[in-house]
This record gives sequence, structure tokens and C-alpha cells, in this order.
Amino acid sequence: MPPEQGLGWYRIRFILPEPLKNGQPAVLFENPIDADETYLNGVKLGGDGGFGNSFVKADKAVRLYRPPPGILNSEGDNLLAVRVENRYTTAAAFNGTLVIGDYDDLVKRKLSEETVARNVEFVLFAIFFSWIEFCIFLYFKGVIFEEYLSFGIFMLVYSAGYFLDSLTFYETGLKTPAVQSIVLSLLCALPASLLYFKLSVSGRKAVVWERLNISASLSLSAAALIVRDYEGQKALIILWLLVCISSAATALVSAYQGYRKKLNESGPLFAGILWLCFSGSACLASRLFGVFSLPTLFGHSSSYLILLVWIIIMKYGLVARFARIKTDMESLSSRLLSAHEEERARLARELHDGMGQNLTAIKFNLQRVNGEMQSRHIDGIIEEVSVGINELRGITAGLMPISLKAMGLANTITSHAAQYSKKTGLSVSVEADDLPRQSPDVELNLFRIFQEALNNAVKHSGAGSVVISLRKGPPGIVITIQDNGHGFDFEKALTANQGLGLSIMRERSRIMGGHLSIESAKGQGTTIRVEAPIL
Repeated sequence: MPPEQGLGWYRIRFILPEPLKNGQPAVLFENPIDADETYLNGVKLGGDGGFGNSFVKADKAVRLYRPPPGILNSEGDNLLAVRVENRYTTAAAFNGTLVIGDYDDLVKRKLSEETVARNVEFVLFAIFFSWIEFCIFLYFKGVIFEEYLSFGIFMLVYSAGYFLDSLTFYETGLKTPAVQSIVLSLLCALPASLLYFKLSVSGRKAVVWERLNISASLSLSAAALIVRDYEGQKALIILWLLVCISSAATALVSAYQGYRKKLNESGPLFAGILWLCFSGSACLASRLFGVFSLPTLFGHSSSYLILLVWIIIMKYGLVARFARIKTDMESLSSRLLSAHEEERARLARELHDGMGQNLTAIKFNLQRVNGEMQSRHIDGIIEEVSVGINELRGITAGLMPISLKAMGLANTITSHAAQYSKKTGLSVSVEADDLPRQSPDVELNLFRIFQEALNNAVKHSGAGSVVISLRKGPPGIVITIQDNGHGFDFEKALTANQGLGLSIMRERSRIMGGHLSIESAKGQGTTIRVEAPIL
């Protein structure tokens, strides 16, 4: 019969098959409609969902009805009448099949199909929750990229609606008309959350048309919480479809412009929105106009599958974005350290060529004058100038260890340790193997790590002795710096932003492709171990 106000009737006449006349016949509907009431020969067998202002959608529940004894006519016609209501798509339409068969067989079929549907729901719950959890962790760790936050909001809105509309939630008995209104409200809010995500990715402010779409989506979402009657909800659905079409068109044009400009991650964004527009149009044509039929998978309609594919594409884009940002930051860090070393080298050259030569000239002139005057006062000045020259040489050697190129890493560290011990009074012992020469960058980074560790032992740990070991091991070159100081909490120092030198040591190790480990505890000293590959 033609549907009215979303309500319709199906009437099916059938003759009971011979094998079922002496058995236990039953009726099964697979993925039927939103709500139903089923009658057999004028007697109500049961129903799922709610009608009218108490409408509740139960489209994922497989219906199984067992007729009471004496209802079936085993010799003549039987009339199966089904009253249905469907608000969100074409009214009174079955998407699945109707089966009349043996009750025990149909019970097994129902349990099997609903078990598969629930398992698929649990998998999707896990996927949705993992991404929401990831966004929450980023937020609490202070990594607040707006695109991740906005995608987390979209996922939260979508997954909340999916959960409340799931078979799992329906079977709890908690799905009331109020919950059904919340589901529709979340559905209406999707275009707004989608546009917010798209604007966050593109990094620009919304234009007038985008703001209008967002406002319309949020207004429909608020209205859905109040409107319960069929005509009102049908009007909301029509307006929502218009907002979806407008939002999708706006997003598609903007994404295409970004793709043409070759903006970062514009490819996945454009592909995702293009997929959403194309497949969404196909789904809309199927549901509203019946142009063709789209398949269901494990009890889920094509619209869920369309959004799932879109979510996967967007997650790929966001992961690619995160990887690019991480790579850019690592590259920036490497460039900063390289610039730092270049500045050190420049400063060392200027000190050596400028102040160093001036002090040497002053010393030479003083010695010449003193040769004529023989003054003890001038002797003292010459001695002080000599001390200044030696200190300047130590500073320039620390800024740029020229001996690395000529003497190698082991000899340079041994020489620097001896000078440092003489200057500070710290007992420094070096045990070094005959190491193969490495690339200048690797040797320089290893020397800088050693230099920073030695400075920390004097300035922060209060150590009296330091033991340095340079070995050629299976992982490559292994440097160990161990002191007997009071120790510290490594992770706490990094968290409190007190470990700049430690962070630089770790970054230098990463640049070399090596590994840095620090073992320290209060009162037990500190051991720093660096492993660098042989290049």
C-alpha cells in the first residue's frame, strides 16, 4: 500500500510449505526497516522500534517471529501483514529479505548475522576510539595542532551518533525517542564539524558562505533535539541534505584550489572530499529516488561505509602531515646545530686572527721594550699577557677543535681532558681504543657530546672524578662518560626544561644515527653512553 506520513503496510499471502506443516515455522526479516509491527492472520506476532512521536529506529535488528499454535492455516492461504515506518529514507521499503522457514534454523541465522554485525561494530568502535584517544593525548601533552583537534571533534560527533544508533546500544533497551532525537541532532552537526576540520587543515578563516553553512548545520542540530513529529523531522532532513550539498560543494572547490597550488597534504584532502561528494551523491540518489540499489555490508548501509573510507583517507592525510612536521622539525634542528657550529668556527677564527694576533703583538713589543729596560714590572705584564694568550687558545680550541682534523677523535678527547683536568682540578681519566677515522660531522658531534658531559660533571653534578671510555664495539663507536657526582633525574630535568644541554646531546646523537642513554640516580653519579655507527 502507498506510504503516508512515513507509514506503510506490506501484505504477503503465502501457502505453508509441506516440510513446515508438521514443524515449527517462523518468520525472519533481515535488515527490514526502521520500525515494524508484524501480524499473521490478524494476530500480532511482535515488533521492533517505535512509531509516531515515539519513533525509534531499529534498522539493524534482525526480526524473528514465531507464530503461536493454531494461527497458521496449513491447508490454505495465510496473510502476513507488516506495518512499517521509515523516516530517513524511502518509506516502507525493505532493504533485506523475508524468510519463512524452520524456527531452529532461523534462530541460528539470526544469531549468526547479529554476531557478525556486533563484531563489526566493536571493530569500528575501537578504530574511532583510538583516534579520539590519540587526539586527547596530543592535547594533554600540549601538542595542540588545530587540525588534529578539529578532526577529533568530528570523530567524537560521528562516533557518538554511530554508537547510539548501533545494534549494540539498541539491545541494551536504552534507546528511547529522546536518544533517537540526539542521534538526528549529531547527524545534523556533521557538516559543521566537517567544515571546521577542513578550515583547520587549510589554515584560513571561514568565508561568508562557509560561516552560513556552519550556522545552518548547528541550528538544525539544535532543532532536532526538539522536533519529534514526522513532518518536522522530514523537513529537517531535507534542509540537512541541502546544507550537506552546499558544504560539500564549498569544501570541494576550496580543496581543489589547494591541490592546484600543491599545498601540503592537499592531495589526500582533495581525494577525500571528492570521494565524499561522489559516493554521497550515489547514496542520495539510491535512497531518495530509487535510481539503483547500493549493497549493505555486515548489516551496515552504504552511508557508513562511505564515511569510513573518508575517515581512513583523512587519517592518512593527518598522519602524513604529522610525519612531515616531525621531519621538518628534525631538519630544522639539524640546520640550527650546523649554523651553531659555523658560528662557533667563525668566532674562533675572529678571536684567533684578531684578538689572538693583537695579544701576540703586544707580548712581542713588551719583550722588545723589556730587552732595553729590564723592568720587573714589564716582566709581570708579559706573564699576564701570556696567560691571556693561553686562555684565548683554550677558548678557541673549545669553540672549534682544530686538532680533530689532524689528530683524530681519541687523541683530541685525551688532550682536551688533560687540559680540562689541569684547569679545573677535576680528575679525568681516558681509556681509548685505536679508533678508525670517521666523517668530520660524526667526530665533531661525538666531541661536542663529550664536551657537554664534562662541563655538566663540573657545573652540576659536583663530581670529583670522571672516567671516559672510547671503544670500538659491535654497534660502532661507543663513548661512555661516568662521573661520581650526586646524580639527577633525567626525565624530570627534561620535563622541567632544565636540560637544554641534555636535549642537544640527544639531538646530536640522532643526527649521527646513533643512540644516547643516560643512567643517573641521586647520590649514585651519572653514566652517559653514546653509540654511533661507523661511517
